[in-house]
Amino acid sequence: MNKELTDLYDQIYQDESTKDSRIFINRIDSKVHLIENTDYLDYEDYKKATKLLSDYGIMLYLAGYLKKALNYLELAIKQFENDKNISQLDLLDEPLYEALIFHHGMTLYNLKKFNTANIDFQRLLKKFPDNDRYNSWIKGIKAQKYNVIEWGFAIFAMICFLLSIYFEHKDRIINRLFLYGIFIGLAGGLFIGFLRRRMTKIK
Repeated sequence: MNKELTDLYDQIYQDESTKDSRIFINRIDSKVHLIENTDYLDYEDYKKATKLLSDYGIMLYLAGYLKKALNYLELAIKQFENDKNISQLDLLDEPLYEALIFHHGMTLYNLKKFNTANIDFQRLLKKFPDNDRYNSWIKGIKAQKYNVIEWGFAIFAMICFLLSIYFEHKDRIINRLFLYGIFIGLAGGLFIGFLRRRMTKIK
């Protein structure tokens, strides 16, 4: 048994003070090498390091250190997946592993990595199909994708509008084409907006 790791574990979980993310992070930061070293031969040490690693990643996310959180969340997820004493058939039965996947997805979402985040939320929703929270995050990702398309139509309409002004007295045919472009941009934007509201509505 690693005494230094055990002392840190006891210090972290002995009272309620470390439920504050800043306090938790401050206590771990100076001894982070203990949880990064996850090749402990003693299984109890392995479990303690995994628990500390998991909570550290989650606390970093809650405190807003997204890039740093992503690194530690992925390390913790890997620790669970390498744990030979836990059934690999469905790791999501482990509440802490479920929390890791959820926070991993939220971290990716906030880092604008929507496609990768969607993989996490889809995995969670497949396991927990009635979970409205996971479903809401998937709808949020869909909304982001629709927003990009909406902006594309808006920019297209604006460019056509500016060009139509420029060609107004120069070429009537080209000017008319740009007017059609304005109509397409506005109509497309309104249609995509309608789809976004319909497809991302929480039922």
